Amino acid sequence: MAAARPLHVIVLASMTAHTGNSVTAARYKAHAEALGATCDVVAAQEGGEALKACVAAAAGRAVTVLGIHAFRAGSLMLDLPDSVDCVTVLSGETLPCQGVPPGDRVRPGHAARVFKAAAGTDMNHYASDPDRAALMGRVLDRSRAVVAMSQPMADACAAMLASLGKPPMVVEVIPQAVLLEPEASGPAGPGLTGALSVPPDSRVVLLPSGIRRVKRPAALILPLQRAAEVGGFALDAPLVLALVGPVLDAELAAEVDGCIASLGPGTEAPGPVAAAGGRGTAFVCCRVGAVERATLLSWMRDAACAAVANCSSAEGHPNAVVEAMARGCPVVVSGASGNRETVRHMVSGFVEESDDAMATRLAELARSGPPEGMLCAAWTDTAEGGRFSTSAERAAWGRVLLLPGTDTGASEGAGHVLAPGGQLDAMA
Repeated sequence: MAAARPLHVIVLASMTAHTGNSVTAARYKAHAEALGATCDVVAAQEGGEALKACVAAAAGRAVTVLGIHAFRAGSLMLDLPDSVDCVTVLSGETLPCQGVPPGDRVRPGHAARVFKAAAGTDMNHYASDPDRAALMGRVLDRSRAVVAMSQPMADACAAMLASLGKPPMVVEVIPQAVLLEPEASGPAGPGLTGALSVPPDSRVVLLPSGIRRVKRPAALILPLQRAAEVGGFALDAPLVLALVGPVLDAELAAEVDGCIASLGPGTEAPGPVAAAGGRGTAFVCCRVGAVERATLLSWMRDAACAAVANCSSAEGHPNAVVEAMARGCPVVVSGASGNRETVRHMVSGFVEESDDAMATRLAELARSGPPEGMLCAAWTDTAEGGRFSTSAERAAWGRVLLLPGTDTGASEGAGHVLAPGGQLDAMA
């Protein structure tokens, strides 16, 4: 057996700051380092040369490239040398697939391994385009193994592969965890109502998402306005909807701001508020730009926060919803498959089939709070040993990465097995 080499992981993600992919990339980096590997994060926007340079800089080490987004990151990974062994990880609302038979999971002689993570846009949008679907099929062919964040992703991937005339693959489902940093110390900020410049007795619904069409950021504005009008909210204690996240579609942001403006007075406010409407009425809507993750998490725990909402038309595994569950904040989500996989209706949160039903439920939570036991059930799903616990996700990644202390899954003919200390032994 050849001498062991240290493992270096490169997380390749199509991402911008303050988005789900950036949170996922940071968490994967933390997992890799906790499991004994070294790790870098490369943004797909930096291009293929940046990725190749990072691989070259890891000379002498076994390299795993873990890509998030089958189309955008995958197109870069296809240009890596043949010595890079690819494994696909399906994330978000993505394209799930199944991998090669267990005995073929690691190819002899391949030192670097690429883990492909297909993100939400892949299955919900790109898979319907024949050329893009074909490219993603090539990425999956190139992959050593495949991981999906939910079973619906795996099912969607199987359907895409069938449409391409490709044989089924084997996929391991690893739900996303939530990795919460300790609460920041130091002077307290203005609080949620202060940051939004709304009355102190306001009840706030947070909708954390980038401004892009699959997230449907304007969908709840008018339904919540109607719910507030009949729900007993007042000028000095309004129901507030806060859309929180970066602008990823400028045209859509203009449409959202137009809808907000239709609510009425939207006086300028200091701080993060980019647009506001309905000030001085029983319903106020604010569009907030990107905020630091620590700020968003503190808002979820703020006494003024009534709930976190997700009204996406498609989801893979919603980061912010799981974070809210871990923070003890009620959640109300649409019936998108990834949301259904995450939230247990009437147990850990609410899954509603229409915007009006979501608005009604959110208004009820703002008035009366969640049912007894719901927050405990939601927290249990994210706590140690729960469905979305960090330890469960890390252990599963340990098995996929073949790191020490885990079941390597090595079989006769497999090319590599990790030894203690994050070392990768080439098997004869």
